[in-house]
Amino acid sequence: MAFSLALFSCHHDPHRPDAAFVASCSTEDAGVLLDGSAVSRVNPHWRSTAKHGGDDHVVLGAEVHLTTTIEPEELERALRCHAARVDRERSLPGGTPLDVSASMPEIDVKAQGTATVVVIAAESERDGQRVLASAKMLLERRAAKGQVP
Repeated sequence: MAFSLALFSCHHDPHRPDAAFVASCSTEDAGVLLDGSAVSRVNPHWRSTAKHGGDDHVVLGAEVHLTTTIEPEELERALRCHAARVDRERSLPGGTPLDVSASMPEIDVKAQGTATVVVIAAESERDGQRVLASAKMLLERRAAKGQVP
């Protein structure tokens, strides 16, 4: 089953997980994204902004497509758990799309037919470019291991 993961920045977001969630949550299923093993495709995530009287498109992150049998709700919980722990500790190394941005991403995993879209989006274009580069590295890791998407 193909999945895409949508992650959006939630700096100052009232939906940011609390300490109780972080203490009791599991990151076990997050590995399918974090290690790149299930990443099948990465695309830029664009957002339109009004600049100088016209529309401008900026990259605010990445759309990551995954091949996995994990239910979208379970995957979302695991990714939110990982992102919340990174956000609280900020001592973890920044090497995945969930931890290269200055703020914790909000994770939204949606099933659309046989696919699910996970978009990792930051608040700024600079962070969005970092998220995209990090997501592309996950796909490159999978290819380097000889795993064909």
